[in-house]
Amino acid sequence: MANVAAVMETQKCLESMLLKKMNEMESQLKSVSPKQDMDRISQIEGEFRSFKDLVYTTFSLLRQQISEILRSLDETEMRHRQKSLLLSGVAERSDEDLFATTISLFQRHLGLSDINDIIKRCYRLSRYSEGHVRPIVVQFSNQTCRSTVWKNKTKLKGSSMVLHEFLTKNRQVIFKSARDHFGMTKVWTLNGSIYILTPDGNRVRLTSSDELDKIKKQFPKPPTSTSTTTQASNLKLVQSRSRRVNKKT
Repeated sequence: MANVAAVMETQKCLESMLLKKMNEMESQLKSVSPKQDMDRISQIEGEFRSFKDLVYTTFSLLRQQISEILRSLDETEMRHRQKSLLLSGVAERSDEDLFATTISLFQRHLGLSDINDIIKRCYRLSRYSEGHVRPIVVQFSNQTCRSTVWKNKTKLKGSSMVLHEFLTKNRQVIFKSARDHFGMTKVWTLNGSIYILTPDGNRVRLTSSDELDKIKKQFPKPPTSTSTTTQASNLKLVQSRSRRVNKKT
């Protein structure tokens, strides 16, 4: 809350300063006539450049403060989600008992027993939408229990179900963007953080879109080559024409 108050105070000061300075410069410009000496005009131009630099500096500071606040809020929200996992691919029923269903699935597919006490709560994420199966948010008693289930997630391979970390909306966007750029096998999550295996073999941890943008610039996505596809199509066309010519002869 202190950070939010600081940003609001900066914004108020900025608005007041801009309004005052613009009024002053407007008055000065109105008072300048074409017959006045160049020194006066140069002075006003210098003041305008200084004012412009001040505005850019202030806006940059404001953006930094807002970015820090958003990062702090995201980290706080992620900490609240650390004891939860998302279970997708479980069909919905009107009379479903999610708690009992989740325990049964974990016992049957993950080979975990005596897990009644480790699950605190289960509920469907978002509102019901026909034709869309909502994932189940599984809240655990503590992070150790959650980690035990997470380590066994590969046992769900081959079924319709998948376990995901319960990422914040911001981190979901970063995760998807990173996978689109580097590939699904090169990007994963662990304890709310996003990791990338870069082309040079290093593992990089991400928590913000700014960090991802820097990595993307360092390792640009190679352009999709269509030359091979074009050559193959041309070869098929030539072969087809050749067969038609042979039939005619």
